[in-house]
Order: sequence, then structure tokens, then C-alpha cells
Amino acid sequence: ALRADVEMLEQQRRGEGVFEPAYPALVEEGGWDRVVLYDGVRGWDPRWCGPEASPRLQLCDVLSGKLPGEASLLQKYYLLDNNEEVSISRLAAHRTALRPHSGGTNARLNMDLALPGRGRTSLRVGGQWRSFGSSGPSAAPAGTLRPSAAPSAAPGASLFVYDACQDREVTHEGDGPFYFLQVGIMHPDLVIDLMTRRSRGEL
Repeated sequence: ALRADVEMLEQQRRGEGVFEPAYPALVEEGGWDRVVLYDGVRGWDPRWCGPEASPRLQLCDVLSGKLPGEASLLQKYYLLDNNEEVSISRLAAHRTALRPHSGGTNARLNMDLALPGRGRTSLRVGGQWRSFGSSGPSAAPAGTLRPSAAPSAAPGASLFVYDACQDREVTHEGDGPFYFLQVGIMHPDLVIDLMTRRSRGEL
């Protein structure tokens, strides 16, 4: 679904702007833009996920109603506008480097799913670098340290799961852009706490 949706978005991009700058202040080199499919303010973007969307992205059908907070009808208890969020990011070709940053909250978990492509892309979470496409630790870019602590990596390392409050940075080098899906969800512990309090009539 991710590959098909990326191809669809790139076709649409020829007409008008689809990908928009993500967080320009975090871009040290290159470019980072994205398409946000869901956030806590707008819900699912009708341009891509609405009943009359043309084209309607497959990821909308895959993920709609599946985010823990959304599925439990806890949207009004989001602590941040992006407490839950679904986006497709694109890192520009040749070289892109994102400065160290964090989501500033432990109420959200991030799941980053990469679309395999040419080049090398590495993610640092906490003190450990990992490469998309490799299940083990990767070599840190020149001039960086690599202490302990790492994101949880799925087999094949195309998926990373980590707490949004952790510091992270990303580097990409390759002759083509790099795409990844990021699904931010309300922390499961927070979901359980809110549902328990709601059942007791405390909310």
C-alpha cells in the first residue's frame, strides 16, 4: 500500500503541490517534505481519505479506525494536536540531514516504516544509529558518537518503533529520494488509563 500510494502522490505532484515542507528549521542539509493523512485537529484528510477522494489512498483504508486513541474515541483527550498522526515523508535525493530533535512528549509512540530505495538512510534514536534495511546497529556518520540505547527494529529493519520523546536525527545519501511512513499513536499506557477512568465516570 505504501509504495502504491507514494507512486500516486508523485503523479499528483506534477499538477500541484502535494508534499509540503515538514519542519524547515530541522533541515540541516537537503530537503524534507511530507503529506499528512491524519492528525488530531483535522482527522483524516478528505483530499486523500474522504469518500469522494480521487485518488483515495490505500493507507487510509488500512489505518483508518486502527489508531488506538481514535479507535477508542479518545480524540478529545489528545494532549497534542499530533498526539496521533499519519504521514508520508520524503527526504530529498543526494544528501539530506535532519538536526537532532524530539517530539517533546512521552504520550506518543512513533512507528517509522521505510519504502526500500537506493542509497543509505540512517536513523539515530537515543544514542544508537540504525540503517533502514539492516537489522543491526549501523555505523554512525563521520564525526558522531554511538553509545548504547536503540529503537526497536523489526526483522529486516524497515520498521522502527520508539518513544516520541527520545532525541533523534536522520541522514540520507542516495541518487533518489527516500520515503517513509510515520504512524504516531497515543501511548498504550495512556489509552488504558483514559479508558479505565472513562469506565468509572471520571472523564
